[in-house]
Formats: sequence, structure tokens, C-alpha cells
Amino acid sequence: MKLVNLSAMLVLAVILAASARSTVAADACDVCVCDGTTIDFCDTDVAAIPDNIPATTTILDLSYTQITQLPANAFATLTSLVLLDLSNTPLDTIDDAAFAGVSGLQFLDLSSAELTAVPTTAMASLTNLIQVDLSHNQITTIDANAFDGLSAIEILNLGGNSISSVSDDALMSLDALSVLDISGSELTAVPVAFLAPVASTLTTLDLSSSPIASVQHSDFEDLQSIELINLADTDLTDLPLGVFGDLPQLTTVHLAGVTFASTPAGMYGDADNVFVCDQACVTCHGFGPGACCVDGCLTCADVTGCSVCMDNTNVIYDGYCMTPANAEISATESIISASYASQSSVSAVTAKASKATLATISASVATVSAASVATVSRSAKSVASVTSAASASVASVASFVSATSAASASAVSASVAANNNNNNNDDDDDSERNGIIIGVVIGGVALLAIIIGASVYMSRRRNMSESKSSEVINMHEVK
Repeated sequence: MKLVNLSAMLVLAVILAASARSTVAADACDVCVCDGTTIDFCDTDVAAIPDNIPATTTILDLSYTQITQLPANAFATLTSLVLLDLSNTPLDTIDDAAFAGVSGLQFLDLSSAELTAVPTTAMASLTNLIQVDLSHNQITTIDANAFDGLSAIEILNLGGNSISSVSDDALMSLDALSVLDISGSELTAVPVAFLAPVASTLTTLDLSSSPIASVQHSDFEDLQSIELINLADTDLTDLPLGVFGDLPQLTTVHLAGVTFASTPAGMYGDADNVFVCDQACVTCHGFGPGACCVDGCLTCADVTGCSVCMDNTNVIYDGYCMTPANAEISATESIISASYASQSSVSAVTAKASKATLATISASVATVSAASVATVSRSAKSVASVTSAASASVASVASFVSATSAASASAVSASVAANNNNNNNDDDDDSERNGIIIGVVIGGVALLAIIIGASVYMSRRRNMSESKSSEVINMHEVK
């Protein structure tokens, strides 16, 4: 019996010793890895802040330990501390003076712990904080002035906290805030008033995995520095046209996991993978400013192929959206333009033909003139020796030429009159070309008459010569 009692006492002693070791702080470098000014890789069964942490420590990683609370002055001797990581611990209590003495701290990670509220008072002295991670805790409300005095914070992660209520003044002191993550919340709408104090500095906003069912243009219009908005895995079913249109710095909108009935206006892609149009576009068919649809077009296949107009009372004409009245005017103008183009084409062909005809006539006249001149030159001496005989012939030729010229002139005049009657609307260029052609024709006819007259004269001269020769022969025979 005494032996049994002794064994029970030994077991109890072992249990108590183990319990004491788990609650009493151990020497830091015995339970963690100390490497210069960095302390990390602490034993997972450490349940309290270790003792004897070197005063020169700049990085203290106590993640994945069993620490549940931070007492006052827990890090008071660590005046050089820059980063403190207490993530993935059962931490649920932080004394208001827990961070006293570490005002130089810049990075604080309290994610995946069991906090139910933002430790506002405890953090108030950490005026040099740049990044704070409070994600995946049990925080449901962000109270007014929750981050009072923390004007240096640039990155704030509140994601995964099932937040359902946020004060309009919660972010009032965060003058430098650039990245805000409130994903995984219970918010059903974009918290516009909550975002207002940081609207001018915010570049990244994560609202993913929230039951937000709709968004409006006014939800984002004040975020003039925003570059990325994450709306992935929300309850959105559509996006209003131009909802992101007035955000000059916006480059990325995440919509993965959002199911749209069709591609929202102002976006491109398919219902499962949609992308925001370039800022230069109201609507588009693809990436970049060169893929914009024409004005007034809701959807298009390319830059000129509008398929649906924004205003359903408009109609599509030649790839553009316009009122029915304007479409009718455009159609009429198109017909007139086509008619004018056709008339211009006919005029060009006529002018070309006229020039060709003129060139042909000129060449013919030149050929005839050259031949005539050669003939006249060869006959010049003969004409001089029989001047008296030629006088009568020339008179006859002159009469013939005169008559021929008169007849030609009459014919030409009749032709001109007929032409004028049929072409009262021809322009000055056609009249000028007709005048040139008529002049050439008259000259050609006159020249032809001269040639005929000269031929008649030469024929008579030969007949006269033959007659004189016969007379001489007869006289010799008589003698």
C-alpha cells in the first residue's frame, strides 16, 4: 500500500514539474534559436515570453508557440526591436502597457490569434508602426479611433475577421495608409464612409470573400490613388457601366470566383474571366486603349463593329450608334457621295477619251500637213512657170475651198448647236475641249480642200503639157 502511494506521488511530481516548466519562462536562447540580433524558431510548447532576450534583438519571432497573454512591459528591455511576430498563437489578452519601451517597432504580426478586439490602447505608443497584421482573429467590430496615433501605418490587414460593423472614424489617424485588407468580412456593401479618411492615399483595397452583392459608381469615385481592387469571391452578379471609369490610377480589378450572367459593360472577356477595360475606354473588346468601342456603343467585336448601343432607342449604321434621324441623314449623304464619286469617275473617263481623240486628230493633221507641204515644195517651180494657166485653176480651187470651208463651217456650227442643246450643264472645261476639237476639225477640212485643189491643178497642168507635146509632134509630121 505504501509502495502504491509512493508511485502516485512520483507521477504527480512529474506532472507538476512539467506544468511548472510550461508556465515559467525559460531562457530565450535555450528554447529559441539566437542568431545575432534575430531570435526565431522557438519551441512550440513555449507558453510565456522567454527570459533573458538579448537587448540588441531587432527581430523576435514567437509564432506557433502557446503564448496566451502579453503582460505589461513584456518587451521593455528590447529598445532596438523592429519586428515582433506573435502569429498563430492562442493569444487572447494584451495588457495596455504590453508594448511599453519598444516605440521603434515597425512591424507587428498578431494574425491567426484569438483576439476579439483591436488592442487600441496597447498599440497607441507604437508611433513608428508601418505594418500591422490583425487578420484571422475573432474581431467583429472596428471601433472609432481604433488606430489612434498610428499615422505611420502603410499596410493594415484586417482580413478574415468576420467584421460586420466598422466606424466611420476608425481609420481617421492613418494618414499614410496605402494597403487595406478587409477581406472575408460580413460586410454586404462597400464601406464608403469607413474608407473616406484614407481615400486619397489608398492604392490597394481587398474586399474579397465578402457577401457584397452590388457596387455603385459612388463606392469608389473618391479613391483617386487606387491601383488595385479585389472583389474576388463576392456575391456580385453584375457591374454598372463605368463603375471604375473615373479612377485614373486603377490598373487591376480581381474578380476571380465571381459568376456573371454575361460580360459586364465596360469589361471584356467571358462570364467566368472578365477584365476591366483600359481607362481610355468606356467599353471595349480587348486589352489596351486601342481596343475601345466607338462612342455610344455598349458591346463591340472590334473598333468599328458595334453590336449593341447603350441607348436602346438608337440604331447601328455603318458600325456606329446614332438616332434613327441621324442614321437616315447619314444614309442619304452616303448615296449622294456615291453618286458624286460615280459622276466624277465618268467625267474622268470622258476627259481621258477627249484627250486621246484630240491627240489622234492632231497626229493625223500633222501627217497630212507634212505630206502636203512636201508635195507643194516639189511643185513650186512648175507652178511658177505656168502662172497664167494656174490663175484660173487657183481661182477654181479657191472657190472650191471657200465652198468646202463654208460647208464645213455650217456642219460644225450645226454640230456645236446640237452639242450645246444636249449639254447645257457641261462645265467650262468641256466647252474648252470642244472648242479645240472643232478648231482642229475645221483646219483639217480646210487643209484637205487645199490638197484636193492642188491635185486638180497638177492634173490640169499635166493635161496641158501633154496637149502641147502633141501639137509639136504634129507640126514636125506636117513639115
